[in-house]
Amino acid sequence: MSATDYSSATASFALGGLNIQASSPGAWGNDVSVSADVSGITDQIAELYKDMFGLQKSELFNLNVYSNNKVVETFKCVTIKSIKNNSNRIDLTLEHESDYVRVMGEMPSSFVPAAVKNKDGTTSVAKSTSSNAGNDGEFLTDSDDYLGDPATRTGLYALEKVDIFNILCIPPDPELPDSTLIAMNPTAAAFCEKKRALFIAEPLEAWKASAETGQWPSIQPTNLDINGDTARFATTYFPKVKMPDPEMQDRVRVFSSCGIIAGVMATNDLNRGVWKAPAGQDAGMVGVTGLEVKVNDADNGFLNPLGINCLRDFPVIGPVVWGDRTLRGADLLSDDYKYVSVRRLTNYIEESLKRGTQWAVFEDNDESLWSQLRLSIGAFMKELSVQGAFYSYKVICDASTTTPNDIAKGIVNVEILFAPVKPAEFVILKFQQTAATA
Repeated sequence: MSATDYSSATASFALGGLNIQASSPGAWGNDVSVSADVSGITDQIAELYKDMFGLQKSELFNLNVYSNNKVVETFKCVTIKSIKNNSNRIDLTLEHESDYVRVMGEMPSSFVPAAVKNKDGTTSVAKSTSSNAGNDGEFLTDSDDYLGDPATRTGLYALEKVDIFNILCIPPDPELPDSTLIAMNPTAAAFCEKKRALFIAEPLEAWKASAETGQWPSIQPTNLDINGDTARFATTYFPKVKMPDPEMQDRVRVFSSCGIIAGVMATNDLNRGVWKAPAGQDAGMVGVTGLEVKVNDADNGFLNPLGINCLRDFPVIGPVVWGDRTLRGADLLSDDYKYVSVRRLTNYIEESLKRGTQWAVFEDNDESLWSQLRLSIGAFMKELSVQGAFYSYKVICDASTTTPNDIAKGIVNVEILFAPVKPAEFVILKFQQTAATA
């Protein structure tokens, strides 16, 4: 890991001996505050908790959580007392139910909500101070800070804890050097290959300078250092986008586009299907007011055949995604996974069938099982075919795919063949003028 500490801090609040902190690091926690009271805890309610947990009325209180001085959460009749099967203990309650705060450290030996009330009867609210405020940490400048450590599952490898993801974006901090992006690209793309996901690689800052000076040939996908079959699981989009920054009074700034592209893909998946190219006039980028570099037809005609997708800004239509190539999408390569839509469809089929055939584990490896697998997988593929995901498909699972040797090893093999629909990137119009006839 980098020797520099870029970690962010977590805001904390001291409330009458009860130490509470924001649920996660960052400056957002400085807008959070907490208070305690006993409002509404009547003798009748207290009697119920006495019967259930043996708690006295004096041991019950309500905890209020505020964000920007507005109540966002209230936890009623909680306690600090540890009693067997006591589900309303404050630390357990916040751990399982609160989106904002957690108890920090050991519980106090006693906690009297009345003690944190002001003399005029109003409730004292605990806020973070300069000494215990949260912050968002420093800018990351080293690739190891992004990638993290696979042994401790930090950085990129925190995704090992996630059941499934299908798109990876790593928006860099401002002024991150191209060398850092290039250094982490191969690892990120390889991780996506392992996880059946797509990596949206950030375009290099040097590409902007090349485009502005007309040096388009110096913009090459190989600059990203994602090569070989791994490049089938990666894509990139140029240029970056311009948007209002709410933290800068909505002044327009340049932002990474990878998160926006992921949103376009998610919308496309919902409206059309994962097999539809997430590009075209319908692939608008909501909130984008412009592009960092103007890309015309000629520029797009140069970059697209190389495997670099362009973002375009058309009159009336506005900013849209105008490309569907993976980093193996160069015309020269003629790769089977030239298109993002084909790559993502294949990922979707592989992951769906992997999860959908788990029932077959430990079943008798014979014709009966093979028939069931053909039936269930065939039904899944037919549904996709009806929706227009591919032209044709075939499922093979029989003695030709699973030999006696495979059976002895506990292996059943299924072959799925399909011809995916590919996007019509270029519409060629041929015109011919003929002489008028008599």
